[in-house]
Amino acid sequence: MPESVIRLDRLTKRYGSHTAVDDLSLCVPRGCVFGFLGLNGAGKSTTIGMMLRLLRPTSGRVEFFGLDLARNHREIAARTGALLEQPSFHPHRSGRRNLEMLARASGTHERERVDRWLDRVRLGSAADRRAGTYSQGMRQALGLAAAFLRDPEVVVLDEPTNSLDPEAVQNFRDLVRQEKRERGTTFFISSHLLHEVETLCDAVAILRDGKLVVAGDVDALTEPELAEVEARVDDLDRAERALAGSGAALATHRTADGGLRIRARTDDLAAINARLVHADVAVSEFARVRRTLEDYFMTHVEEDAP
Repeated sequence: MPESVIRLDRLTKRYGSHTAVDDLSLCVPRGCVFGFLGLNGAGKSTTIGMMLRLLRPTSGRVEFFGLDLARNHREIAARTGALLEQPSFHPHRSGRRNLEMLARASGTHERERVDRWLDRVRLGSAADRRAGTYSQGMRQALGLAAAFLRDPEVVVLDEPTNSLDPEAVQNFRDLVRQEKRERGTTFFISSHLLHEVETLCDAVAILRDGKLVVAGDVDALTEPELAEVEARVDDLDRAERALAGSGAALATHRTADGGLRIRARTDDLAAINARLVHADVAVSEFARVRRTLEDYFMTHVEEDAP
């Protein structure tokens, strides 16, 4: 079983009568890119605030590397990088100077490291400009450089692609994949961009009203045991009769464009296709309708909603 690098144990945060995070427990394995999802107000930023010791939990605990955050925050901070939404920097100092100040404060003095990360987030040509002249996307890129500056073992990112243009988003993806591959870095990424999370993350957790709805591998959530396929056949009536009462097809319905949508267990899809062929139904197309992470997310966050 993979080692858990981040562990949230019954983490709770209350503000008076309002519970922002409610009894949240999670484990994030080493080397995992973990997505943290939820609608606005679900409790994501509050959770990250507690993980970074910016907020004090009402109850529960946070662990990094098997160490309790409340007792070992200095050691944990030295091994962790973070980017909060809308990072701020000294506006009258250059991007390079801002990073140098952060490096010095954390005991990292190498000029080469600062320059390397400026280049990796595509700010090398703007490194000596005042940060106050940077666009929002450039400030976000500088925040990413600051998060990675110490080559941390864990990186916590809150909406990391905010304001980044498509080229910068692709560069961010490449950076995360390279750090995971070459250094085994663990990422905890809060984002509302579901396609981005599905593209990048190995596992996700969905939060709703401060409570954990579900957590699991992306592939397991988007490729469930029950599946739907869309078939193109020469005779819809004959196809429906062939599948009726077969036990393999759980449900069928005709689509507006003349197809046949079939819901079944994943293991029964081949048998359904064979049954159609044996019934002399000409099948010109038999394609699984893949459920996206967005489909899964909306199903769970809208469940029981008013």
